[in-house]
Amino acid sequence: GDVTGWVDTASVSGPDNEIDQLDVDFVTTYFGVTTTPAHAGALADIDGDSLVWVEDLNLVAANFGVRGVEPSYRRLSNTEPSVDVQRLVQPDGRLHVRVRGDDLGDVRAYGLRVGFNSDQWRLASQQQGDWLAVNESIHAFRQADGVLDVGAASRGDALPSKVSGTLVEFVFDPISPAARDQSVRLLMADLIDDAHRSQVATWLHTVAPTSFGLGQNFPNP
Repeated sequence: GDVTGWVDTASVSGPDNEIDQLDVDFVTTYFGVTTTPAHAGALADIDGDSLVWVEDLNLVAANFGVRGVEPSYRRLSNTEPSVDVQRLVQPDGRLHVRVRGDDLGDVRAYGLRVGFNSDQWRLASQQQGDWLAVNESIHAFRQADGVLDVGAASRGDALPSKVSGTLVEFVFDPISPAARDQSVRLLMADLIDDAHRSQVATWLHTVAPTSFGLGQNFPNP
């Protein structure tokens, strides 16, 4: 996770053997960007897969504040984490999208890629959910044409206290009368466990209820 912090006589930055906020800022700046060896953000691609993604964000977060890398090896949970995308169109036409995770007991970081039709919707706001406390985690966000990349990782070696919760929420404004909520979809969901291993989450798309009512209550015989 040590990617920057020292500048040589040619004004070229490089690792300084300490993982601090400079490294966090460097990785989050290039989050979601495809890199090459000659790319300005090449060092942000810590795992060398040519994409600055949640694996890289997790590494800089897990080793934040230490000198050097101290990996830990722990048992992976037998439960399979899942991600649920909930969409609700408000009376004013706005679309609220909530991405929720369940069975996240051994998960410490996530990376999500959400696609939307930019001819139908405009992103109004995005907010981190309650699964990771803001002051105990590192977050990254990048928006391109019709694509939103969101990542978060628990700071240090501690796991989040919650096994389920909201990962992120979006609000979209319609810019076309033909705007359809189905055009906002989760394209990628990667999770990192406490041994820094990556796995692809399964996910569902659900529609939140828009009306509620009470039915007749019948006593047991």
